[in-house]
Amino acid sequence: MSKKKDSKDAIDLMLQSIEKVEAPMFLLTKIQARISQELEASVPVKYVWATALSLMILLMLNVWTIQDTRAQSKDNIAVIMEEMDLIPCNSFF
Repeated sequence: MSKKKDSKDAIDLMLQSIEKVEAPMFLLTKIQARISQELEASVPVKYVWATALSLMILLMLNVWTIQDTRAQSKDNIAVIMEEMDLIPCNSFF
């Protein structure tokens, strides 16, 4: 138990001896320059709008295709049922 307490005391002494260090003046300007470079490297607005428009057109085409295939599948089911004589016919001739 005394070893743990001695090690904790040693750590506390080391932590208390830490002093604040002043950063060099040019460090702040380097950080600000790097931040401004990253801001300039963002995507232009015209590319964002072009992408959004393309995705909307693609979505509209997908919806149109799905609705078209649903309408065709109803017609196809009726044709298949007629060909397989599954629809009863009440005419004698």
